Amino acid sequence: MSNIIIVEGIDRVGKTTLCSQIIAKQNKYKIVKYDSQIIKCKDRQNDYETDKSLLTLEMCKKFDCWALFDRLHLSDYVYGIVQRNYNKRKAYENFQLIEKYINQSFENAILILVKPTDIKRSSKEHGRKLSEHEMWFEDIFELSKIKNKITCDYNTIDNTIKILLKEVQQ
Repeated sequence: MSNIIIVEGIDRVGKTTLCSQIIAKQNKYKIVKYDSQIIKCKDRQNDYETDKSLLTLEMCKKFDCWALFDRLHLSDYVYGIVQRNYNKRKAYENFQLIEKYINQSFENAILILVKPTDIKRSSKEHGRKLSEHEMWFEDIFELSKIKNKITCDYNTIDNTIKILLKEVQQ
């Protein structure tokens, strides 16, 4: 039975660190980075990005993968709204489409939102103010219908991994 974990959050908060530590403890998972998916489109448009996400999820389901997503649909939604001029209504409809697919296909999917410990520091390290991004992440995370949701920050990564290992073993 395949299983997926989706790690989301603004830039420079510890998402990749969390993913690396999960892999170190539970090597069944393979990391899927949002920006290195199999299909690349010249322009980042909402429908194309939604199709890419759905295709990647379908491949995970078909090949019975244990996938650890370092960004997925929440990131596309947030960065699409804030930086790529997505239509908000259409972006939300596409978000819901992906959520529906995840909930129908992956009974034990886990969604993790890694929150900043210091938004000013994350923004400075990224080179762009990220407070608006963080607000959108918090809002869309709350609207997510994925059953298993966890929030953490860089300081609570170890505890999050312990929780995840219990979830995965059940």
